[in-house]
Amino acid sequence: PIYIQKGRVEKIIDKSMTYRSFYTTFYPETIRGIIMLTYLWGLRPSETLGIEMADVYLGIDNYIAIKQMKFYKIRIVTFNDRSLLL
Repeated sequence: PIYIQKGRVEKIIDKSMTYRSFYTTFYPETIRGIIMLTYLWGLRPSETLGIEMADVYLGIDNYIAIKQMKFYKIRIVTFNDRSLLL
């Protein structure tokens, strides 16, 4: 596997705040949040983009059910309340 160094992730997050496009309705803060959650939760980009509201479980146990299309399996990713503050 290929890992991204922390310094590069910080540069990507900083660069996302200057992202502007006429072809999308995403705000820079949205792009930043997606990148940060992908990194914090250890998800693949395709997994992050495939998350639906029905896959997110909030409450006593905070987790996301990641549906992997390749082998039709479900992976559970837990997270703490602190990551919800992003």
